[in-house]
Amino acid sequence: MIIVISLLCTQRSFAGVSDSLNVTDIIERSLQREEYYNTYAKLPSMLRFWDKGDFALISSGYSSSKGDYTHPQLLFSRNLLEIKTESVKTLSKKGLRFFGSVAYTNGNASTGEWNLSYYLPSNGSPFYYMVEQEGTWKTQSYDFNVAIQKSLSNRLSVGVAFKYLGDLNFRTFDTRNESYTLDMQILPSITMSFGEKSFATMGLFFNRVKNESAIRNKYQHGTEPERYHLFLNQGLGTWDNSPSQMRTIDARYGAVASFRYLKGSKIMDFIYSIYIADEDWLLKSVSTLQERKENIARYSYFCQDFAVRYRENRESGSWISNLDIKNILGTGAVYKETVGLFQDNYELFKVKANLYLAYLRERSLLRRVSANINFDNTGQNDFNYGHTIDYNNLEGTLSADLSLGSIERLNFIIGGYGSYKMNISGKHNPMAASGNFYNTQIAMPAFAYHTSNFYRVGLVLGTEFNLRESQRVEVNLKGDFIKPVSISNYESSASFTLEDNYMNISVNLVFNF
Repeated sequence: MIIVISLLCTQRSFAGVSDSLNVTDIIERSLQREEYYNTYAKLPSMLRFWDKGDFALISSGYSSSKGDYTHPQLLFSRNLLEIKTESVKTLSKKGLRFFGSVAYTNGNASTGEWNLSYYLPSNGSPFYYMVEQEGTWKTQSYDFNVAIQKSLSNRLSVGVAFKYLGDLNFRTFDTRNESYTLDMQILPSITMSFGEKSFATMGLFFNRVKNESAIRNKYQHGTEPERYHLFLNQGLGTWDNSPSQMRTIDARYGAVASFRYLKGSKIMDFIYSIYIADEDWLLKSVSTLQERKENIARYSYFCQDFAVRYRENRESGSWISNLDIKNILGTGAVYKETVGLFQDNYELFKVKANLYLAYLRERSLLRRVSANINFDNTGQNDFNYGHTIDYNNLEGTLSADLSLGSIERLNFIIGGYGSYKMNISGKHNPMAASGNFYNTQIAMPAFAYHTSNFYRVGLVLGTEFNLRESQRVEVNLKGDFIKPVSISNYESSASFTLEDNYMNISVNLVFNF
């Protein structure tokens, strides 16, 4: 059903000249899509009040990343191919507006030691499978998104958004893992306008993420068998060295509220969302004779997001500002059969903040200048060992884009950016876990990476031209280079040196209809 609606949105956009062709250039089209995902994907009933026109596109791209300056458990290289279609379509007479997108990616990757799960948990969970041996992977993903908005009256609008994401990650050498993840979300919302200058929105959402892994070794390992020994990580030194085959279900329940205020050419949105969640680790099979509990581990967490969106259009140019703050509080617990209760053994506190400011001018050589600041505060605690990890990082970025050529015919965009990330503070106290392999082989190398300082430089090249009157083509090439400049902690345990680096490159071909 989601695929049908997505394709229908695209086909209807193709039927006529899309309003996206009236958007001046690559940069404005990119901002248009970012604005959708930053605001309207979270508030589908607000689609009616989006002042941007409809658009439709089909894109294909290739991305590659490689280097030794990376988290020791994560990606040392990755190569991906992607194809995507995306569109917004308005049916004014029926009071309807649609968004639809379909994307497919396929590629391969190599990951570091002590990770049998491809990614590490993005929600802060301590639970994941691990073996010492590095991994090589084949990966695929299917991503479907649909939003529908209906105007009920001049003041009232309703909407609903659906998301379906399927991740298939296959570890190709021992230890094998066939990991299947299904991520489904539904988000209904309702918007009421109070005159012409203020709007209030309320919404609910339910998100269910299910992962199932099939883990096995194909070959017997006569040498270094310990490198293939399977563990289930449960904290910062707490682990199970003989885990059963399990599946995970992460169920999230939440609400979102927003308020929009208009004043002249200024638009300001305040968006707040909150949800509670339980990630349960369930045995795939339970024998009634053993009377074992199906749920053997749980990570419960509370998350809240606050965002401010500001846009002002002037004759001299446009200002855009975004502020995002996210907080996660999580607790990990393991079921103890001896007492028949869950016992807390891990806690997480995390705050991430981002401030973005940009100034844009149409038909100007200096098309856009922007500044960005990222802040990350992370704290972890393992109750069993008293093992604590805390660090604070700050990264600042400056960028500029030049527009060369003719917007009406052939146009070129040249952009560049540079950033510097510095560790503000870091404290690692392993306590009773000091001799634990988790501390020496995982925590110390990861802490060296998290508290290191680096610089990043990047280049963006783009061109666009009309293929036909109703079609505009973009070709984009992006690349960046990341280089560490100092290692604040555990230099001798780090998985990288100051001579290492990390590089990303991508190329995309986009057809706008």
